[in-house]
Amino acid sequence: MERRVSRVSFFAWILIVVAVGLGEVHAADKLAPFVLGSEAAGDRQKILEETTAALKGQGFTIAGRYSPYQGTDILVVTNDFLRKLASEEESGLYLAGARVSVTQVGEKTQVAYNNLEYLQNAYRVKKSLTPII
Repeated sequence: MERRVSRVSFFAWILIVVAVGLGEVHAADKLAPFVLGSEAAGDRQKILEETTAALKGQGFTIAGRYSPYQGTDILVVTNDFLRKLASEEESGLYLAGARVSVTQVGEKTQVAYNNLEYLQNAYRVKKSLTPII
C-alpha cells in the first residue's frame, strides 16, 4: 500500500511540475524582453533612417544612438509620457529610455524594440502604459 501511495505522489508531483512548466512557457511567449518589429531585405542604413523618421512621427525623441558592433545601431528613444512616468514613479525611470535596434542579419535587416509591458512587470511599474503600447 505504501508503495502505491509513493507512485501516486510521484505522478502527482510530475503533473504539477509539467503544469507549472507549461505556464512559464506560456508567460514567456507573452512577456519577452524584446519584440521583433520587422524583418526585411533592404539597405540597413535606409531602414535605420525610415525607423528614425517613423519614431519621430509618433512623438518619440531620439535621446541617443550607439553602435555596439558593425551592422547594428541602437536608438535610445523617449517621449513625454515616458519622461513623466520616470518623474512619477521611482521604477518608472527604467522605462524612460526605450531601445530600438536596427540590425543586419544575413541578407535581411531586423528592427526590434524593448517590450515596455515586460519592463513594466519586471520593475513593477504601477501606471498603465496603455497610452503608448
